[in-house]
Amino acid sequence: MRDGAPRVLPALLLTAWLGCGLSTGGVGMPDRGPEASGWDAATETAPDGDADPPDDTGTPPDEAGTDIVPPVDFVPVDAAAECGNGLVEPGEECETGGSEPCDTACGTVGTRFCVDCRWGACAPPVETCNGVDDDCNGLTDEGCGPTVPNDHCDGAIDISAGGLFPGTTDGAVHDQDHCSISADCDPGGFDVFYRFTLSNLEVVLLSLQDGPEWDAVLTVRAGGCDGPEAACSDDACESRRPQWVGRLPAGSYWVVVDGCDPDDFGAFTLRYAHSPCPGTEYESTRLRGPGTYTGRSCGWGNDTSSACGGNDDDDLPMYFGLCPGARAVGASTCADGELWPSSLSIRTGGGGRCGGTEADCSGALDGSATCYRGRSRVETTLSGPELVFVLLDGAGTGPYCGNFAVEVWY
Repeated sequence: MRDGAPRVLPALLLTAWLGCGLSTGGVGMPDRGPEASGWDAATETAPDGDADPPDDTGTPPDEAGTDIVPPVDFVPVDAAAECGNGLVEPGEECETGGSEPCDTACGTVGTRFCVDCRWGACAPPVETCNGVDDDCNGLTDEGCGPTVPNDHCDGAIDISAGGLFPGTTDGAVHDQDHCSISADCDPGGFDVFYRFTLSNLEVVLLSLQDGPEWDAVLTVRAGGCDGPEAACSDDACESRRPQWVGRLPAGSYWVVVDGCDPDDFGAFTLRYAHSPCPGTEYESTRLRGPGTYTGRSCGWGNDTSSACGGNDDDDLPMYFGLCPGARAVGASTCADGELWPSSLSIRTGGGGRCGGTEADCSGALDGSATCYRGRSRVETTLSGPELVFVLLDGAGTGPYCGNFAVEVWY
């Protein structure tokens, strides 16, 4: 109908405008693309400055996909520790099968093992031949053959008879510090042990003046290896080897031959000589070196005599340690100006009273340009190391004694 047409056309136009971009009746509307719509895909902004449209083009999450897996070492807070899972978890000390060093009860380094995630007791190491109780059983170096027989105190060699004793510290271990710890000597040297017994107060010589150059130290202890120090010698006779001479009362003594430093060790020969000699309890009878010594011989007692006299006279003993090598040893009263007849004798070593062997002697001389009448002079050649006594006595039918000035050289 003509009169109805005008009303239908506007309705169709409105329907077309509302349905733009929609699917009507299953027929898709043409896609004009971004150029047609004015959208800038690169910048994701609308040309007219409006806010970015939502991104609904991504792939939606797959609600039925793989679950989120926690890290391998993740342990829930409320989960109980599981021993043996390869992890040290709260409440565990260690992981079973592990081990670590530890300090034993006897001071060595042992090993402890982890069992059921708890540390076990410290297991000591096996015993080695090092002078230490490694395995904490109260024994030292059990099963070890003695490389050096007197390496330890209980193997000390008895040298009471005196003489020459070859030995070595090579192969020994460090048992105790020596007596000469100083800026020049450190502790830790290898040491070996000797012992001797004296029945009376005696003069004693101990010497390592035997040739080798390694730096040795000699320590003497009374009553045992750990007893008080009775004597000490480091460098003597212008060398790095020790030599000691002095008086020791009756008793038992232990001699320790040691290295000045841990790298000082080697072979040696120990010289030990001892002799009782009345009068040497006075320190003044020990000669500190060559020189002229003065005093009075009366009142010392008639304890010795020589082939040159002194049977009825007071005698005065003097002693010293002779250094290595052949040396001229002598004594003289020729220049003291005294008038009483004197005799002099030189004795060496041990085994008797004031020395075991008389090396030489001199009675009263008739007088000469170099010696007053009635005075005496003696000289002989001795080889050191040696214990040497010089005895000043009267001569002829006595008793004879008096003031003196005796020159001694060696």
